Amino acid sequence: MAVVFTPGMQGSASTWAYNVCRELLLLQYETVSVFYCDSTATLSEELAHVEHAAVIKMHQPDEGIIAAIANEQVPAVITVRDPRDSVVSLMERFNYPFQRSLDIVLASVTQILRIPPQVSLFLRYENGFFNDAANITAIANLLGMSISADQRQGIFDKYTQDSVKAFMDQFEALPENRKVLKNGSHWDSVTMLHKTHMSDGAVGKWKERLSPAQRDALSVFTPALQALNYEVCE
Repeated sequence: MAVVFTPGMQGSASTWAYNVCRELLLLQYETVSVFYCDSTATLSEELAHVEHAAVIKMHQPDEGIIAAIANEQVPAVITVRDPRDSVVSLMERFNYPFQRSLDIVLASVTQILRIPPQVSLFLRYENGFFNDAANITAIANLLGMSISADQRQGIFDKYTQDSVKAFMDQFEALPENRKVLKNGSHWDSVTMLHKTHMSDGAVGKWKERLSPAQRDALSVFTPALQALNYEVCE
């Protein structure tokens, strides 16, 4: 059984990485199970029902999942973003209040930073990895797969921003068993795309879209910013 983890910070294009992994595994396996899971206990229950392969999306992996990645038991494609922009992304896409958004992102980045970078593929949002088909090859290499140029381009074309927008415009046409209502938003249970999935993609938007008091509160991210090599603004 092939299993891949896709841990990612909120708003870091982790769903792109998740879908690329899913599409790659579908080239080799008859079925690929998918689910969201941050808990080792729940993960064990879900994997018991997997027949061929699985891709698991997560934002806040627990210690057991981190250990599985660190021990190279499960390959992981990890996506990160300036956590300050992740906070704004949650506020704007889901209408979450500032403090809730900050708490969610802080919990996520804290756990993701516990994953040893040398055993995983780290993709940085600000580098625009989702706009470069070469990263599909990099993910395939991580999974021990070889893909053709046509296969790579086919996957890339399905998850461009325009393609995702077009897909979500047709959300109502999806089979009813794929439509999931979660946290007040409708999601597709296969691609994990949702109606408010796309943001403006702006980098550094926290500087202009938050109040002075909110910007001051972002100092809680200083250790994470330093660990991820983001600029720390005083």
